Amino acid sequence: MAPISAITTIAKAVGARAYADKNLPIVHIDPLYTVSPWDWATATPDKYIPLNLPRTINTQLRPKPIYNHVYVSGETQGVLVSATRSGTAGDRPAPMVTDRLITFVGAGTEAARNILADTGRQASVTFDMPLNTTTGLMEPGQLVQVQESVPWRGLVTGVDVSAQMGVISQSVTVERHYT
Repeated sequence: MAPISAITTIAKAVGARAYADKNLPIVHIDPLYTVSPWDWATATPDKYIPLNLPRTINTQLRPKPIYNHVYVSGETQGVLVSATRSGTAGDRPAPMVTDRLITFVGAGTEAARNILADTGRQASVTFDMPLNTTTGLMEPGQLVQVQESVPWRGLVTGVDVSAQMGVISQSVTVERHYT
């Protein structure tokens, strides 16, 4: 297996993402959900998106089953983790997830947290906006607050930067969860 494939396999096993450093020749591994969606309301956003800034906003609903419990385990060896979202009855189980790399409780717990975070009513919202000093360059993994009449928070899941005739733009995709 190529080194980058091994790194990505390890990251995916626990619900993380691997990405290259912007300045150094190193690879980072961070959780897909640095902050769980149920904690977004009380977390401090990394960036704010004023509603007058985007040129276009595109929303695609992505409803997913509402799970509040999951089993994560190793395959032939390892650990078995039973995780229930705090404050719930644990009565809506997700399909069991197995991975040969789940050999420690911490790895299974983190994988379970990321599985439960990616459930329920959600949307993928894409903002096409200029690269500017207000927001700066957005980055995947950042928690953002969109400044609508009723502000909401979401997780940046993708950024595409382009330049045309001296104007630099960024298309920012944000995962929004509805309660």
